[in-house]
Amino acid sequence: MEFEYLGKRDSPPSVPDSVEVCHLLHLFYISSISPVTQPRRSKNPIMAKNKNKKKVNNVLGKAIQCGHLLPLFSRVATSSTSRTSTAPVWIPTTTELKEAGVKFKVKKNATSFLGVTFRDGLMEIPTLALYEGSESKLRNLIAFEQCYPNTRYHVTFHLLFMDFLLNSPQDILILQQKEIILNWLSSKEEATQLFKQINREVTCNLRKNYLSDVCDGVTRFCMLRRNKWRALLIYNYFTKTISFMLVMTIMIIMTFFTMYPYHHPRS
Repeated sequence: MEFEYLGKRDSPPSVPDSVEVCHLLHLFYISSISPVTQPRRSKNPIMAKNKNKKKVNNVLGKAIQCGHLLPLFSRVATSSTSRTSTAPVWIPTTTELKEAGVKFKVKKNATSFLGVTFRDGLMEIPTLALYEGSESKLRNLIAFEQCYPNTRYHVTFHLLFMDFLLNSPQDILILQQKEIILNWLSSKEEATQLFKQINREVTCNLRKNYLSDVCDGVTRFCMLRRNKWRALLIYNYFTKTISFMLVMTIMIIMTFFTMYPYHHPRS
């Protein structure tokens, strides 16, 4: 069976031998993320296997009654009490970052759409395709992370990250021009709303945010640029303004002493 992937791939993904696929959604989840983001293996694989299967079977049983996982998603997200529901104030929007000097580039040869990196003012993001079925697929991936034990919430955090970046159609346009976003939806506004709607009522442990280093790097870069701009502004505006005022004052004084004897000759 073939899946319609959410990003660009040079070759189909493979399932690691150490991972036991429990059901179809699990297989889709594994195929959508890179091997380094697979759920952690428990120290006791036998107990973990039984526990995971029991929990997965319970989830699938409810999903069968619902028809699929999407109606179940909001109930799972709001019923969690062990995870914080407060999203962090992460980074500015794409437009604001561009104005701050951040450059965007599509990440080539990415193993999944999750591999965001930031270095020396350059943010590289793998391609993410948005089409009619994207919201359903992404919601199911988030639902899997909410239900399945020991997941690292990589999809959840990535979509929260993109929600911060993409706050307006202009933000979508910037990433479209870099081929980071392939928008096959009806409009840029619809693409923006997709990220806003998909992150509602999502809960996650902020300590598991795999993009924390990226966010910290962006924050430090913007603060450094802001400090440089402030120093440059002071140097260019205030220093040059003071110099200009001094020159003008000297010229006025010289003009005064030049013209004064002419209009007030000595008797």
